[in-house]
Amino acid sequence: KASGFVHAAKMYPAGATTNSDSGVTSVDKIFPVLEAMAEVGMPLLVHGEVTRPEIDVFDREKLFIDEHLRRVVERFPTLKVVFEHITTAEAVQFVNEAPANVGATITAQHLLYNRNHMLVGGIRPHFYCLPILKRNTHQAALDFTGIKLDHPLRMAVSEESALTDIFRGVRKALKANGCKRAILVGHNSSFDLGFLNAAVARHDMKRNPFHPFSSFDTATLAGLAYGQTVLARACQSADIDFDGREAHSARYDTEKTAELFC
Repeated sequence: KASGFVHAAKMYPAGATTNSDSGVTSVDKIFPVLEAMAEVGMPLLVHGEVTRPEIDVFDREKLFIDEHLRRVVERFPTLKVVFEHITTAEAVQFVNEAPANVGATITAQHLLYNRNHMLVGGIRPHFYCLPILKRNTHQAALDFTGIKLDHPLRMAVSEESALTDIFRGVRKALKANGCKRAILVGHNSSFDLGFLNAAVARHDMKRNPFHPFSSFDTATLAGLAYGQTVLARACQSADIDFDGREAHSARYDTEKTAELFC
């Protein structure tokens, strides 16, 4: 993580998906790695399936929760865990009942399709994916409770509406300070600027106040000023408190970056 390039680590059980034959064969054996990840605030991304050949392919996710994931969450209470591409009602229940440091992702195909689409009327291989599609009751569970629209930190608005509000405030600041263009400041700012430019193009937005290719990268500035490119380590070098459990929260990282440079 100190390199500034590794932001998370993903665990693939051996044989769980494409090209994963050299994956993890024993979750217990990587406990020292998980402990180190918890200490530095690095998220663990999990492909959650057991792969023993005698296990029914439709039960792989449920058994992984029972045999491994529940134990990992209990043993490492500060480890940030993302249960990736969940497919079952059991996974939805597990994440909803888990502490705040446990989250999940859901893929579009598991919201749109179930195993009937793959098997009824003959095998339709173009619906095959890993994790495999499940029964329609699991699909309904993902659709109904998979995304918390009322989460207090969500406060979601449309992308175009959010950008319009942001641009309005930025243009007001530009006018007040006699500037022509705003410069995006961020940790690994080229990454953020690329997303911003793509969103502007996606909505054909006019009068984008940000410079299209110039930005100030606080990772580079931190390396120059403190000899550290990782935000947490730069804050430590500047004697600024940094809570690793909050790392990579957009709001927290923004506040700490501002505290470091403003």
